[in-house]
Amino acid sequence: MKSIITYGDKRKGLQLPVVLSEELAEFLGIMTGDGSINKYRFKGGTASEYSISITCSFTDDKEYIDNFIVPLIFRVFNIKLKPVKLKGQNTIRIITRSKGLFYFLKDIGFNIGPKDNIEIPKFILKNKKFIIPFIRGLFDTDGSVSLKKQGHNYPVISVKQKSRKLVEQLELILKEMGFSMYTEYDTIVNDNRGFSSKGSRIYINGRKNAKNWMGKIGFHNPKHIRKVEIAVGREGFEPSTA
Repeated sequence: MKSIITYGDKRKGLQLPVVLSEELAEFLGIMTGDGSINKYRFKGGTASEYSISITCSFTDDKEYIDNFIVPLIFRVFNIKLKPVKLKGQNTIRIITRSKGLFYFLKDIGFNIGPKDNIEIPKFILKNKKFIIPFIRGLFDTDGSVSLKKQGHNYPVISVKQKSRKLVEQLELILKEMGFSMYTEYDTIVNDNRGFSSKGSRIYINGRKNAKNWMGKIGFHNPKHIRKVEIAVGREGFEPSTA
């Protein structure tokens, strides 16, 4: 991989990884879930701006961003980012503008631009030790843990993605890991604003699956951990957060 480090990147302290790692894989899972990578051309000129950001719910995810994502980015790329709450929104965002990081992510096979056809990067698929942290990062951000059947706290772990290919990959990997699930493909959902979107979703239901998840994959997002603990408790297992 040929590194591109601009003067602005050097001022930030950016250091690109020289080897692929589990922490990098988890960062890519996070980016697949709630991240955005874009290249903007300045109007009327030839110069471009390169933007890498992660946007989450302020109410639900501030603890996760502050205590996990920000330190993770520092460990992987040596850049310090400050989360910002967007004015008038229940949204928190971290953002950096970096040509070096943009092309590094592109060079290792991460999808740049819209997520309609995003896939798991090939280097992650080739190495099982990278697959687990990638899935954890994706479910920590774009996944959900809900407690169904009022009074019984029946756990349901799910994730929805625009990319059918990504959901197909996840379904195959998770089945090989021993999870049972229900998968919906290409469903149309209408939101309360009147907009419709097409996506595919995986549902992983029940306490046995939840215990299996915490033993094999785990979460780093406290909001998910708390719900699983309500459903199954800590007895007999410790949530995997490594």
